[in-house]
Amino acid sequence: MYEAAGEQNAATIRFEVQLSAQPMPLDADPSFASRTEQSGPECHGCHAGGGTLTLSAQPKGEKVELRVADTGQGMTPEECERLFTPYYTTKERGTGLGLAIVQSVIADHGGAIFVESRTGGGTVFLITLPRGSF
Repeated sequence: MYEAAGEQNAATIRFEVQLSAQPMPLDADPSFASRTEQSGPECHGCHAGGGTLTLSAQPKGEKVELRVADTGQGMTPEECERLFTPYYTTKERGTGLGLAIVQSVIADHGGAIFVESRTGGGTVFLITLPRGSF
């Protein structure tokens, strides 16, 4: 559980992690996770009223599928279309570069990122990356 520090009556965000027991090695630059985490998807709407943020990973053939899903307010189809466009932001303060950077880093590693969302129904970011070897 996460509660924002210093905020009275702050919403609580519950985290769930669902990982496959099967090994899922990736051939990736060691700074991959750090660069995508700093710029990455955030819980769209969980902050306001709480909710659940679920992180999952599972093998899918020659790829690894990562999902970041929230139970927030979701996004419109128009927002989803523009989400990876540089300088587009839905936040009051932000550069709009975060998801454009994430998409670029994932593409550099031979993967792809997609978003599925509907207003009032939460958002799912789906990332696929090629499997590596031990």
